[in-house]
Amino acid sequence: MSENAEALQLRHNMAGNLCAMGKFPEAERELRIVLEGRERLLGPFDVDTLDTRNSLARALIAQSKYGEAEAQYWAVLNARERGLGPEHADTLMSLYSLALCLIRQGKLADAKEFAWRAMVGRRKILGAGHPETLNSEHLYNWLSAKL
Repeated sequence: MSENAEALQLRHNMAGNLCAMGKFPEAERELRIVLEGRERLLGPFDVDTLDTRNSLARALIAQSKYGEAEAQYWAVLNARERGLGPEHADTLMSLYSLALCLIRQGKLADAKEFAWRAMVGRRKILGAGHPETLNSEHLYNWLSAKL
């Protein structure tokens, strides 16, 4: 099915609503359709395509599909690092999200590395008192205590 950008945005929004209602398998199905359409229409590195891939990863996490979610988060992180740079706020969010996904899989040492990178980047870009910086610090400290 060939869809235009507006139709894909509506489906993306609908998937967000499905997630909010806890209907994660339905949201996953919609997000896969949107992702395929956006990759075809906009390309794999477009900000909207990456937003959909990130939303898909969250829907997968909610269903305990951690390996699949990790692959999606990796793809988003790699694209954002390449396109936006390592210190862009969206790249730093990707680092943080990947760390959380790795924790769910028991990969604490790997998660700690990404939490560290997110924390350092957020301190530099957002400042020490910013809520996202504080979240990263909390996560990094929690991981440090666990390891």
